[in-house]
Amino acid sequence: MLKVYVDAATKNAKGLTCAGIMWVENGVTTTFQIPLGLMTNHEGEFLAVIHALKELLKAGKENQWLILYTDSLLVVNTLEKKHTSHPLYQEFLTRLLFLTKKFTHLNIQFQKDNKHKGAHTLATQGLRKMEKEEKS
Repeated sequence: MLKVYVDAATKNAKGLTCAGIMWVENGVTTTFQIPLGLMTNHEGEFLAVIHALKELLKAGKENQWLILYTDSLLVVNTLEKKHTSHPLYQEFLTRLLFLTKKFTHLNIQFQKDNKHKGAHTLATQGLRKMEKEEKS
């Protein structure tokens, strides 16, 4: 079973946002820091999962048993209900439903970020890099 961890870090209520994605397979850690631009943390959390699913597809992992952990209850609940009343999140839900259908054995679960510090650290470090680049 492949465990995948995702997180997003955002500066202020709506600001620069970066996604951190990490998985470990056979002792090899695969990581991604994906600058997402200006948005809320909720938007970043949705996009972190979307980008993780895309990277898993690129890596040919669609037929593996996967657990994807996120610290966003909003993302997990939206996917479980397959519904959102928030117009902004509808686009994310549509993309997630499309991507999740491509996986044979995918389980997306909530996990507090203190349980997956790797993805949290990647997102935070990526955000710091974005801030430095913005200043220069």
